[in-house]
Amino acid sequence: MNWKFICLLLIPYCSICSCGWNPWLSYSRLNELGNKELMLLLPGAPTSISTSTSLSSSLSSSALPSSISSHRTSSNQSCPHAATRIAVKAAQVATAAHDAQSNAAESAAKEAHNQLAEKAAQASKAVQAVLNGKRALLENIEKELKIDEELLAKLRGSLQHSERAAEKTECAAKKAEDDLNRLREIVRLLSGNVATVNALNEQAQIDYNEKVQMLMAAKDRSKRIHKDIACARDDYQKVKDAADQAASAAVQAKQKAVQTVTVDRRTIQALLRRRRQQHPFWSETIFS
Repeated sequence: MNWKFICLLLIPYCSICSCGWNPWLSYSRLNELGNKELMLLLPGAPTSISTSTSLSSSLSSSALPSSISSHRTSSNQSCPHAATRIAVKAAQVATAAHDAQSNAAESAAKEAHNQLAEKAAQASKAVQAVLNGKRALLENIEKELKIDEELLAKLRGSLQHSERAAEKTECAAKKAEDDLNRLREIVRLLSGNVATVNALNEQAQIDYNEKVQMLMAAKDRSKRIHKDIACARDDYQKVKDAADQAASAAVQAKQKAVQTVTVDRRTIQALLRRRRQQHPFWSETIFS
């Protein structure tokens, strides 16, 4: 047995004895004490003066014999004799307490051990209950952790899918930007081509107007040429008729010359001169 523990148990016991505890008190009174009073006997329990005083008063009020109570009543009447009796009684109580000290310490230690064993069992049950609760909590946490891991895996997959979608979107945006740049270049080229086409159109319009003017002039010239040709044809026809007449006249003249050899040369020359005067061009052509 641990003697330090026994000495700690005897400190409140001695204080109880010094407060007027009856040594003939049955030890069954200790079993009637509650856990709060027994905790005073445990190591490390607070041993305040007020608690010891209340415990001593409860023990003395319930266990003192009637002789001590009557002695206290009579002591109020005769103070010197009462003080002497109280001193003698206190000495007797101290002697009895000293005799019963070993038995009381052993009983208190046994009771304390029983209480400690019971409290240890209760504490073990409480610890087991707490352990079961912690185990259930751990299982719940493991389930939640598993669910969270599954959710995290889904989120990781979704994140990877989102990253791939973002990469595809970025590639599409880059391609769209390249297409937009090409379209801008095409628009710029078309704008330049439109300006060139407009310039060519203006030049073609100018050329067309010039060609139209030239065509109108050509038409007018053609009309004049056709008119001149018609006039020339008329003149040609007239000249032809005159030539025919001249040729006919020449033939007739030759016939007449053949028939009339004797015709005077001067008459013929006069006739020719007259013909030349009428038709100088054809006369020169024919008679040249």
